[in-house]
Amino acid sequence: MWRPGFIPHARMGLTAAALVAAVAATGCGGSNEASIYLSVPQQGADAPSSKQMIEAARYAVDEHNRNAKVKVKLVVLDDAEGTRWSAEKVKANARRAADDDHAVAYIGERNSEATAVAMPILNRAGLAHVAPTSSAVALTGPDGIDPKAPERYRPTGKRTFGRVIPSDRFQAAAITQHLRSERVKRLFVVDDGALYGRDLATAVAAFAQQSGIKVADRRTFSPDAPDYRQLAARVKRSGADAVVFGGGPASRAARVLSDIAAANPDIKLVGGDALAHDAFVDDLTPAAARRLRVTAPRVRPVSDKRHQALVRMFGADADRYVWLTYEATQAVLAAVEKAGGDPDRAEVLEHLFAGSRDGVFGRWRFDKNGDSTLTVYELLAVRNGRLVPATTTPRS
Repeated sequence: MWRPGFIPHARMGLTAAALVAAVAATGCGGSNEASIYLSVPQQGADAPSSKQMIEAARYAVDEHNRNAKVKVKLVVLDDAEGTRWSAEKVKANARRAADDDHAVAYIGERNSEATAVAMPILNRAGLAHVAPTSSAVALTGPDGIDPKAPERYRPTGKRTFGRVIPSDRFQAAAITQHLRSERVKRLFVVDDGALYGRDLATAVAAFAQQSGIKVADRRTFSPDAPDYRQLAARVKRSGADAVVFGGGPASRAARVLSDIAAANPDIKLVGGDALAHDAFVDDLTPAAARRLRVTAPRVRPVSDKRHQALVRMFGADADRYVWLTYEATQAVLAAVEKAGGDPDRAEVLEHLFAGSRDGVFGRWRFDKNGDSTLTVYELLAVRNGRLVPATTTPRS
């Protein structure tokens, strides 16, 4: 693990019955009630991990409701249509929450670009919005691409959005440090054109150039292409000794990386946290899996009763999005409880962003932009079909 030392100026299942139960109210009734919405894709490549995210949020709410003054109902919504998240479903989910007089917070989306769709709707409604896993730089600050970011996502000018996962500006620095440790000289950067992939790729390219690594080429691919042999051939012609991939599993990441590995026997492959899921590894060819390294937020919870309970439920090696979702839900629940009886949105917002909290990761807070003060990324490698901490770590 390592802490990135420079930032560009341009800026993780239970039974089916348990999943169904997550959609229902988890409160116990009473005069003081509030609703929290959770929106994640429950279809396609992200579904297995999303199911655990739902379970983690429900566990946090059930835990809260046992002794809370304000009982909370968890409303779980699906933002996917077919195999991918849908902008129309995200909009509908955000509007449903915005129009619910009992809603005090919204947790989601899983994907950065989906989060960007929901943000303006929730911002206009004054609804607290926390993303466990959306890391794109543009959501909270300038990304060097969109001159209107992040203002376009918060039209009222007021901060209503915060995220638990560290920003991709830290992830990009971590990737670059890994490339330097591997003595990479020429880099090929590819992305899927979506907000997360584009922002991560752009930040990595900026870091690489600052570090003396030549960016041999930069390409955006189509997730709908029949194959990626032409892209793989272009990588080979570029003379690059490493490829950084910006995108997630739903963008056919496994096929892209496998085609590149087949045409480039010595190429090093690096991806971001969106790929940090064992289910994704199952779709890689052995050659791609062997050469892939993935950066992911360091989420090794402190050993307390909450951590132990989650380990019993999900296992010690649970998808890291489990921990991030649990922490996001806990942050919202703490704000609801501090707001007191019959909490309103403004009160919940105020308490959400006020001060630090002692969470399962230790002490952290949201900064003035809504970014988490958790900033450490670590390097993962594929071993026996699973992603585990790499045996070596980059030098600072």
